[in-house]
Order: sequence, then structure tokens, then C-alpha cells
Amino acid sequence: MQDKNISALLENQQLYQEFNHLDLDPDEIWEYDTEDLELKNNQLKYLLSFTRSYLKHCSRQVMEISGFMFPPVYPGISPESDWYRFERWTRGESVRETIRAQLPEAFEVKPAEHLSDEALPDELDRLTEALAEKGYYLDLQQLPDRLVYESVLEWIGEEIELCPDGGWHLDGCTGYCPDCIQRPWCETGQETCWPEDEDAGMMHLPEAVKKFVSASPVSLALLLRDEVREDGDDFEYDETEEDQEGLSAFGEN
Repeated sequence: MQDKNISALLENQQLYQEFNHLDLDPDEIWEYDTEDLELKNNQLKYLLSFTRSYLKHCSRQVMEISGFMFPPVYPGISPESDWYRFERWTRGESVRETIRAQLPEAFEVKPAEHLSDEALPDELDRLTEALAEKGYYLDLQQLPDRLVYESVLEWIGEEIELCPDGGWHLDGCTGYCPDCIQRPWCETGQETCWPEDEDAGMMHLPEAVKKFVSASPVSLALLLRDEVREDGDDFEYDETEEDQEGLSAFGEN
């Protein structure tokens, strides 16, 4: 067993040396879905074979005729996107960049703290238009403008896979409600109870949202009620008008 592991390790090192001779880093374009070194080596060997064939012809059309239809890149998005990133990678170019880096050099992104409540909506519109021109679209609930702006500034600082056409919809949703900025305004977020909610004794909200909305203990009862209703059981709760959502927006009476 030990000899087998040593053999797989040596083969792995050899494969990386082969990529190094090509002046390419396979980790820039591929992510392994296994901890098994032999399986990793098999994936590397296929990527190496695909890469060598491409460098020999430098033609997507020839590759596809030869049966190499889809380049082994991760994540696989679409044929156009995958080929675009693969060909950039073979030229030593980046396959992912921050959204901020893709905006025009002359475009000034203003810090949220430098904008008054009156000036911020116009600045958000300006930023939204600049993002749309690059294929990035906001798809959010009706959130406070400042919360949207602050969140967008965070998002555009994160690296994202380059796409030659089409675009990305930035909706802030990962499926994990306790960390979602849209939760107080999202139907799913308001009806799903998570362990974090029970631990907090109320609807769990990310720190960025707490500046705009506060949750009360009533919110936990409402989450539990809605979850039970989804299961088809009866749940009785005397709900007052003030307790209707279990959430209060700051600035409201």
C-alpha cells in the first residue's frame, strides 16, 4: 500500500513537471473533486493530453473534429465560456478577475461611507449601469439602497470566472438563509427556520443587515409556525398586529 502511494505521488510530481515545461499551472483551470491521488493523476493526465493536442493545432475547430469537444475546465459553464477560459489559460492569461478590474479604468467606485443618503441612489444607478455594460446584472429584492450599494462593493471585489458573452446575475443568494442580505425581504427566508435561528432565539441576520433591520424573539415563533405549516401540521399562535413579521425597520415607529 505504501509503495502504491509513493508511486502515485511520484507520478503526480511528474505530471506537474510536464505542465511546468509548458509554462502552465493546471490548478488555475482545474479543481479536483477527489482526495484520491490516483484519480487526481487521471484527471491531470487527461488535461495534459487535451492541452498538448490543442497546443499542437491551436484550433478549437480541429480539436472538436478530433473528438475533443469540451475542454476540461472548472467550473464548466458553457462551451463558449469553457473554451474562452481554456484558450486564455494556454496563452498565460487570467481566467478569472474581480468585477472591479473589468470596469473601465476611468470609472470611479466611491466608498459607501463617502456618500450621503441623498447622493447614494444616483451613485447606485451609475454603478448598476456600468456593471450591466460588462454583463453583470443585479437581481435583488427591494432592499435599502445603502445595503445594496455596500453589498455590491463587496461582490465586485471578488474574483469571478470570465465569460465572453452572456452575463452573470448577482442575486446574493447561496441557499444559506442565515447569511443572506435579502432574508428579511425574501419569502423563502421568512418561512424557513435554520439551526442558527433557534440558537439565536430569533431570526438570524448577517451583520450587514442588522444596521437596517432588527429581529425580535417573535420572529423565531413565526419561522417555526411557517415550517410546521409546510409540513401540513396544525400550529396555533396568537399573532398581534405588531408581531406580524417579527422584524422592525430602523427609523420606523
